[in-house]
Amino acid sequence: MVRSSLGVVAGEPGHTGGVTAELRSLTVDIDTGRWRDTILTSVDLSVPAGQLTALLGGPGDGKTMIAYALTGRLPESARARGEVLIDGRVGYIPQDGIDAFVPDRTVGEQLRRSELRHRAWTVEQACAAAHYPIDALDLLAQHNSAGQIQRAAVAAALLTAPDVLVADGPTASLDQGTAYAV
Repeated sequence: MVRSSLGVVAGEPGHTGGVTAELRSLTVDIDTGRWRDTILTSVDLSVPAGQLTALLGGPGDGKTMIAYALTGRLPESARARGEVLIDGRVGYIPQDGIDAFVPDRTVGEQLRRSELRHRAWTVEQACAAAHYPIDALDLLAQHNSAGQIQRAAVAAALLTAPDVLVADGPTASLDQGTAYAV
């Protein structure tokens, strides 16, 4: 296992005794040089293996920062103390699906690249599970509707076959029926 300055520990599944992800006394400060603010204070969180765990709260309560900490995506202006432990691979579905894609390659190119790298799901399986239309694979991300690109981001996360899947408002841009199906 490797430990970073934040205390992120990632390893093979099965090393945390039934807990897939854990935060221990996580405090995150943001310092932009112009302002400083504490975003999270001494957060403890345990995500049991095989369980769905939801974080509920209003805007600005720190849910996205927790997702960033769990996935190693804290901004450069963040200073974190505490530990983040992940048992296995972690995947991420952003609030805004377009953030999962680069603008100059089609969604299909990017999904196929992930399929080849991870070899767990096929693009067709991931798209079916996420309700992303196969006929939209030839589109650039920005040429998809907000709902379509969000479903493509779900498919992209599934392709990595993560042990921990962190979803930051994954169905916010979907209509109610599609959100329920996804």
